[in-house]
Amino acid sequence: MNAPVRAAARTTSVVPTKKLRKSAILTGSALSVLALFATLCAAPAVQAQPTSNPSNDVLPIAAAPVAATASKRAKALKKKKKRTTKLIVRRSAAQQVHRTSQVTLRIRAKGIGKRAKVKVEDRGKTVAKRTLKPRSTRVRLPKKMSVGKHRIKVTVTPTKKARNNAAKAKSKRVTVRVISRRAAVIKAAKKHVGVAYRSGGSTPRGFDCSGFTSYVYDDALDIDLPRSSSSQRHVGKRVSRSKAKPGDIIWTPGHVAIYLGGNKQIDAPRPGKSIHVRPIYQRNPVFLSVV
Repeated sequence: MNAPVRAAARTTSVVPTKKLRKSAILTGSALSVLALFATLCAAPAVQAQPTSNPSNDVLPIAAAPVAATASKRAKALKKKKKRTTKLIVRRSAAQQVHRTSQVTLRIRAKGIGKRAKVKVEDRGKTVAKRTLKPRSTRVRLPKKMSVGKHRIKVTVTPTKKARNNAAKAKSKRVTVRVISRRAAVIKAAKKHVGVAYRSGGSTPRGFDCSGFTSYVYDDALDIDLPRSSSSQRHVGKRVSRSKAKPGDIIWTPGHVAIYLGGNKQIDAPRPGKSIHVRPIYQRNPVFLSVV
């Protein structure tokens, strides 16, 4: 065999051998990769199988979302329980005058829901019912409340929806004192003890006798008296000294005062003096019941 034929024979015998080796290597690598992938896919299935050991506290992987949801619900319930109902009741004044003035209650509630019911009670009797407003609810106490000390009870009842959110009814008490009309006149008069006499004066800067009485009755009872002492002689009803009561007007020609009871009066005496309490010195005074 000549040289060219031998070279061709060698070449044809070597090339197929190299290709077969490379294909074998690639086939072996592919099989290894497939085996590794099959192993990884089978691993979670093995981990998810429950163990036969009852003392194992580790939750399965599938139960983790359920536990997280339960935890969120518990936190939400805890927040609802923390919501407390707050009731605020404020008075416009600490006292009111019998059959004359009225104390207004301003009621606010938080954490009790919208359109809750408000009930106001005095000595076991319901005096007012309202529906709670968004900002505040105002309730005016009755004018005819008896003289004395009253413990007013304010109760706010939540709606059904608010009760489902753990809201509860809330109550609060406030004290209001009711004074008589005569007591109101005396109280208003004594506020000005020490104010200097001022001719023609009818304000706390200075009073004359008739200016003082007219200011006091207007301040205490909203009663308008005539400005001069001679005109005040004809107001009210004349009563005897034995039947006169505190708060009545004492009139003598050219002068008026307010009767305090027990032979005492309060008045604006004369220039150079100030308003003060003193004995009744006038002879045969006229007592006038205005209240």
